[in-house]
Amino acid sequence: MRPAAALSIPRRVTPPAVHVVTTLAASLAATIAAALALAALPTRAGAQEGSHPQRQLQIEALADRARHTGDMSYGASADYQLVWGGKRALQLAAALGGDWARQASSGQQRWALDADVTVQHPVGSFTPFVGASAGPVWLRGGESSGGRAHLGLDAIVGTQVAIPHGGGRAVIVEVRHGYVKGEPHSTSGRLGLNLPL
Repeated sequence: MRPAAALSIPRRVTPPAVHVVTTLAASLAATIAAALALAALPTRAGAQEGSHPQRQLQIEALADRARHTGDMSYGASADYQLVWGGKRALQLAAALGGDWARQASSGQQRWALDADVTVQHPVGSFTPFVGASAGPVWLRGGESSGGRAHLGLDAIVGTQVAIPHGGGRAVIVEVRHGYVKGEPHSTSGRLGLNLPL
């Protein structure tokens, strides 16, 4: 009598993209929660100064590198930002803007609308920040052309460096690591200016 064959039940494997989206979404939610909690903390420095948000315009040049393919993209971004908090206290920043980049090899263009939330703390001439970004991304040309928007998620880290006697202007140095559905993960380096309005 032949022994009965053992049943083989296939294991469900979660695609890597699901892990990435879940991780970045959790990072975004945690950043927003932490930022709101920190902004709600009473601080002596921020009690008077932080009642009205500071309005800023951020303009940056960017270089983006795809993780697996190594393809490089170059472009620019602009954001309108509001900052709550005192000049020597923890600050909450929220920005809305967009960016454009063109891939050097294929000519593919990427257009994106971004909503950023960051937490920052001025330390002398430096203002380091960390946060997350989410928004729709449109791809044109190359292998991923199409009119449908894709969800883009980014983790953000960087710093602002105040320009001496610059009237509140600062240089921005920023790195973003992100994911766009259907595209390779990418890391973006950004350099720009922060201009008070």
